[in-house]
Amino acid sequence: MVLFKKQIEKVATVWDLDDVVYQFNAVDAQGIVGQYPFRIRDSVEGIVGFGDPGGGKSSAIIRELLLAYLKAGYGGILTTIKPEDTKHLKDLIEETGRGNDLVIFSDESNLVFDPLLYELERQSKGGGKLENLVKLIDRLDALVNKGGTGVEDAGFWLNAKYRCTTNACYLLKLSGEKINIENIKELILSASESNHVIEKYLDLQSFILDASTTPEEAEGAIREILELMDRNYLINCVELSDSYIKAQGQFSKEYIKAKGYFFRQFKNMGERTKSSVLESLMGQVDRLESGLLDQHFNGKVSDELRPEKTYSEGKIILLDFPISLYDDVGKLAQGYYRMSWMNEMLRRKTDLSPEHRPVFMYIDEFHMSLFSEFEHKFQSLSRSARVATLAMTQNLNAIYVAMGSKNPESKAKNLLGNYTTTIFASNMDADTNEYASKKILKDRKLKVSSNRTDKTKSETSTYEYVPQVWPIEFTRLKRGGKQNGYICEAYVTKAGKVIDWKGSNFLKASFEQKKPNNK
Repeated sequence: MVLFKKQIEKVATVWDLDDVVYQFNAVDAQGIVGQYPFRIRDSVEGIVGFGDPGGGKSSAIIRELLLAYLKAGYGGILTTIKPEDTKHLKDLIEETGRGNDLVIFSDESNLVFDPLLYELERQSKGGGKLENLVKLIDRLDALVNKGGTGVEDAGFWLNAKYRCTTNACYLLKLSGEKINIENIKELILSASESNHVIEKYLDLQSFILDASTTPEEAEGAIREILELMDRNYLINCVELSDSYIKAQGQFSKEYIKAKGYFFRQFKNMGERTKSSVLESLMGQVDRLESGLLDQHFNGKVSDELRPEKTYSEGKIILLDFPISLYDDVGKLAQGYYRMSWMNEMLRRKTDLSPEHRPVFMYIDEFHMSLFSEFEHKFQSLSRSARVATLAMTQNLNAIYVAMGSKNPESKAKNLLGNYTTTIFASNMDADTNEYASKKILKDRKLKVSSNRTDKTKSETSTYEYVPQVWPIEFTRLKRGGKQNGYICEAYVTKAGKVIDWKGSNFLKASFEQKKPNNK
């Protein structure tokens, strides 16, 4: 029998990585035959699970694991798919006595989280750096324009958009204008319509500096520049930046670069490239300028929603924008917050000290809201940030579809390989069950062959490798409900570990559903 520390029974204030946060109940045909200790260090290496709707993913597996994390004092974030998810999750949190830590971010709340403003104002290392801000804009844009361009030269378009956004942000910063999506849009739109205005502005500047220009003529030219500033946002930002640089008495490489970009490179950019950049940015801006996203993701950062509070104070942020109710807007709302939260977790300073609180990220129906590229990076680094990802989805093909059209299978398996614990619940999807069987791997079995004739009998023994769990077994797992005594089953496999007393790398586990009140 495996020896293990006592499981955490109450909300913790210190978190040793070797503390047991949960016990998997191992079962066979006779019932529970033992327990496998799941430690804090296991949780922060990530869990991904697969299972059919109605197979017990949410009502049993997720319920038991979330209860364990909540009882252990983890902070974290929770996403929602169905409108009823909020009540179920709220009840779960209150069941563990963590109701005071709960913050519900919903359309009915007065809470606001502007991801760009948070990035500019945050106090952690790198806060306020325009390079980080532009990278965030780029990632948020990828969430809006999921799937990318789908063409071989997509890198060219992405690079062109990145340069345009970067230089717009530099001009806004130097001019003293607010750096937000609306102003970035206004600046780039005005730049796209400014060829003749730029020529006029440069002519007026040259005229003012000409030694033969009289003071009266110079004043007239200055008035014309002021009129251009009123009519064109690019000229307004350039002139304000120029005044700021002169007042500071300092050379600004960023100003020279940004002004040169819009006055030469962008001005002479091909129409196809220019329209591609504009269309991509407009897709993001149009969504943020109206409705729910404008109300809750623009203009301020509510203190309750600061991501660092999940690890510093143990706050639990419930993103109550259910995707089945809000559709794409719900995906974006949850995605905007989750992206900023993930970025902040990766910046978090942790070491082996037990006072560093673990945090969880719960994502049901993972395929509906994953960031194909960034998700992989995050999960590969989340262990050191003490983030326990709990991601559940239906089947493997749902992940492939979410990865877009280019190399979806490779991207999906690359991502899934970063979760060291995989849970396979009841499933009728053949591809997923084949994947599960291969994930658990084959084992060597002795095969005895007999050969009988009229006079002799002979036996030969050979070893062959066969699946430890055949694909069909995943269709036979208990799915909960009254007929199964409210018990769900799943196979659990953990990379790099023997997880039962028979020396296996997997176990068959049972999970208990909460019985209905009238039962």
